[in-house]
Amino acid sequence: MFAPLRQAGFRAGLREHLLVMVLVAMLPLGLFSVLLLVQSWRLQQAEVRENVLDAAERLATTVRTELDGSVRKLELMALSDTLSGDAVADFRAYAAQVLAASPEWSNLVLVSLAGEQLVNLRQPPDRPLPPSGDRDFQRRAVETARPAVSDLFQARSLGEQVIAVAVPVIRDGRVRYTLSASLSFERLQALLGRTVDANGVASVIDGANRFVWRSRDAAAYRGKQALPAVIDAMQRAPAGTIE
Repeated sequence: MFAPLRQAGFRAGLREHLLVMVLVAMLPLGLFSVLLLVQSWRLQQAEVRENVLDAAERLATTVRTELDGSVRKLELMALSDTLSGDAVADFRAYAAQVLAASPEWSNLVLVSLAGEQLVNLRQPPDRPLPPSGDRDFQRRAVETARPAVSDLFQARSLGEQVIAVAVPVIRDGRVRYTLSASLSFERLQALLGRTVDANGVASVIDGANRFVWRSRDAAAYRGKQALPAVIDAMQRAPAGTIE
């Protein structure tokens, strides 16, 4: 009477024991699968970071190339004989021809050492021009006798935000003027947009940590501060990624 019960209990215990053995046998396989998934995820993240850094470098190279091209063209203009005398009327006509053939620029401005605008091609030639003001990039061009690039600033005569490149105009070994070109945001949009994946978002930020260009909604972001986490990351390292 009791034997069947003991036999049944034995079979039940045996099944539990076999089940535990199967689970123990499967455990290393399960851990191995988890490790494979984690390693695969890490490799994917590393690939994403590498792709992001490559895209950022391509974008930076495009910006540098565009700025270098503007500097070289302005330096050639600064050698013009029309800037050798005190009258700048002839230079205005020459500058207007260059601007018409330069889609990368939206304006050309010639400024005296006293900060007086002598030529501003976005204004009629007979209209009095306001003083340029104490622009940091123009002051650097004068003090160093080297090209300088501005941060985003508000152009007084136009009432709009611009980025400009300035070169010194040197005669007889001393700086006499600064010649500045405002960069065309439309040109930047067309040029830089080609370097960005359609699924991504890229931005160019100036030295004051403000958006200059963005691959999406550029006009809405222009002049706004970048996120604190982005600013902190840029201050800590020249290149890298953050989440």
